[in-house]
Amino acid sequence: MDKDVERYTCRETALHLIDSVEYKNFESIYGEDVYKIANELDVTAQIVQYYRRCSLSCCHFSGGTWSNYKVWLHDNVWLR
Repeated sequence: MDKDVERYTCRETALHLIDSVEYKNFESIYGEDVYKIANELDVTAQIVQYYRRCSLSCCHFSGGTWSNYKVWLHDNVWLR
């Protein structure tokens, strides 16, 4: 499979299956524990990792670090 197609598929799957508000809430409870977050969201840990990777790549900052991602996520998730 073409790498671009695979990346696109992973990104779309993660964004479709994970609600950003729920993710933010579980991340505040479990921190960076991918497995606990995945369990709460009823997805695999790999989907959570895709979601994180996608969110990091969507950030408009240099040096996409995990702490910068958390700031971006906090600033871009609106509570419903």
